[in-house]
Amino acid sequence: MFMTKIDYFKEDSVSRILDKKFIPFKEIPIENIPQLAFSNEYTILPSIISNDNEVQRKLFKHGLELKLERTYSARGTINSKKTKDLIIESLDSFNGLPWCYSFKPYWGMDRKTRRIHLIDCVNGARLYAYGSSNEKIKILPYTNSERVEKEGGQIYLEVPSTTKEEGPHKFEFSFVPIVNNENKKIISLQLSSDHNCGYKRFLDLKFNYPNSRQSSKTNDFCFHEIAGYLAIIDYFYQKGIKAPLETNPFVIPTLLTKGFNIALENNVLILDKNSKHGVRKPKIADKEILNWQFLKLLGVEQTFFPTKTRDGNIRDYAWK
Repeated sequence: MFMTKIDYFKEDSVSRILDKKFIPFKEIPIENIPQLAFSNEYTILPSIISNDNEVQRKLFKHGLELKLERTYSARGTINSKKTKDLIIESLDSFNGLPWCYSFKPYWGMDRKTRRIHLIDCVNGARLYAYGSSNEKIKILPYTNSERVEKEGGQIYLEVPSTTKEEGPHKFEFSFVPIVNNENKKIISLQLSSDHNCGYKRFLDLKFNYPNSRQSSKTNDFCFHEIAGYLAIIDYFYQKGIKAPLETNPFVIPTLLTKGFNIALENNVLILDKNSKHGVRKPKIADKEILNWQFLKLLGVEQTFFPTKTRDGNIRDYAWK
């Protein structure tokens, strides 16, 4: 069944992009691509990776993983860097070009590595902005228990779909830090949900290489979950509770990065001699690597850590 995107999430087709004014890539280097967003101009990038869907999937699932510093005890976790500082330091100092970053719990029944892709953080922020503007994200917290101090809150969510044919995604987050105590960072390592959309199943279906020491099964957060977690941050922040924000593992696009990704959807094509027009639109793996390149060029604080004075509130970002 063909799914129709809600207008808020629609992208321009190749034909429509080709009707715009062409700007050579040498005149629009990657750091200037945000200037194309919402314009009647486009550029063509050289081929990044193969257009083959199998290659795209394998790279997206098995590309280099940036591992945030692991801790192996309660005391070590309590004494570790603040979540924001750890992410900034790790993403800015990493040599090479990863395809995701990750953290891993040292305790509990579920010790799977939690992995996060930049493109899902971008799409999650967009879905959050859409849901917030239309009051389409619903939150029902289960936090009235003394166990919340040790286990975090359980939060039921309804997050809208990006397609017209689907109803909202309904799921529950567990281990959401709520109480501002020394346990909040320990709890946050167990963050998980029971969400299981088709996209998340796609991320889960993989095997590691034979010589890998890490289990094949990981917990890859999808953009629906990230949108939901941003709504949780907002919900509790308005009540004066900052723990979900202070332990937030998901980077958030700045206005600059929002423009970069809008341009990737509507103003950027990639050379591909096997495609009908000799060019194609960027696919998900292309977008992931381009976002990492953008982050490496400008730094994580310019690209994925918005400030109120510079960027405003992400709920108010104009995506259309």
